[in-house]
Amino acid sequence: PKQKINVIGPWAHSTTRVACVGEGGLIISTRDFASTPLVNAAAKTITIDPGVILRDLLDEAAKKGLAFPTSTSWDGVSAAGSVSTGAHGSGLVGKGSAINEYVVGLRIVVPAPASQGYAKVIQLTEADADLKAARFSLGTLGAISQITFALQPMFKRSVSLSLEDDSGLEDQLVGFLRGSEFANIYWYVSHGKALMGKIDKVSAHVAGVGVNKASYQPTTVLKTEKSATK
Repeated sequence: PKQKINVIGPWAHSTTRVACVGEGGLIISTRDFASTPLVNAAAKTITIDPGVILRDLLDEAAKKGLAFPTSTSWDGVSAAGSVSTGAHGSGLVGKGSAINEYVVGLRIVVPAPASQGYAKVIQLTEADADLKAARFSLGTLGAISQITFALQPMFKRSVSLSLEDDSGLEDQLVGFLRGSEFANIYWYVSHGKALMGKIDKVSAHVAGVGVNKASYQPTTVLKTEKSATK
């Protein structure tokens, strides 16, 4: 009989039934599938296991003077989870803000007939047309076992915020979001206001401490739990 299998990240949570596998189903956690990321400074890539947390990816890249082009507001997401679900940051410039757009290599375990042991491993690179489908599969193609991301030289973000009236905002959205690399908008409908964020990439040598003050960071409890499993 067929068995439903779902793969979840180390800090997985959901307010929906999307992770449910039903009676007889199997949930596989990538909590312990998260060895130290491998950075190739010359190629500007980082290869990681599926359970590696985004914050760890960013930290390992930074040790080599490199940065990941985008990120979610909450850096406690797993690499495979963020890729499979289309997790994203903000902005429409270049490839956009979706994490999966920067996948250049993927190893995935897919179902196979009994003659092949019921599973087989597929390795995809940018030369393979199937990579586009595999890097945003919503988990329907198989289980990701390794990911290679493209990196960029280290940079800082220059942030400029302004509170504006929301009159005609719907006509300004696309133009504004294409106007700076990481632009974002918080729309306070009941107040008739929008907080407009012009956020651009600048050299890492530009004056400024580069403090990460983004909201939705992992809590102390989650960080402690992670440390306890090492």
